[in-house]
Amino acid sequence: MFHAANSEAPEQVAETSEGGLAGDVRYLSIPPTNTAISVQEKRPVLTEVNLNVLPNPTSDLVTVTFRQDATGGQLEVLDATGRSVHSQRAAGATAVLHLGHLEHGNYWLAYTQGPERIATALAVDGIRR
Repeated sequence: MFHAANSEAPEQVAETSEGGLAGDVRYLSIPPTNTAISVQEKRPVLTEVNLNVLPNPTSDLVTVTFRQDATGGQLEVLDATGRSVHSQRAAGATAVLHLGHLEHGNYWLAYTQGPERIATALAVDGIRR
């Protein structure tokens, strides 16, 4: 809880423990500024995308279905080290990925749009070496 420390020093704010005035008081120095500050709630763009991947596990073709149009985003398959092993642009609400060239193992399928990314696990029953 924050309270003004005193009216003579408006740039100082006191923080009290336990939300009351008793106890230790620490002073935080907040320099005066003439800059307007606005705070806006940022809602994630990808909360409604919802990746549906079939079949999973796959041996070659995998179909990715989105709840909404995913055009403009990037689909990427990442190995266990985070290295990109397959990448393609999303166009529409469905994408088909050809993954027959991948080795047998567990991967991540990620969809990125702007600064946001969602991912789901993907098992590939592919080339065994």
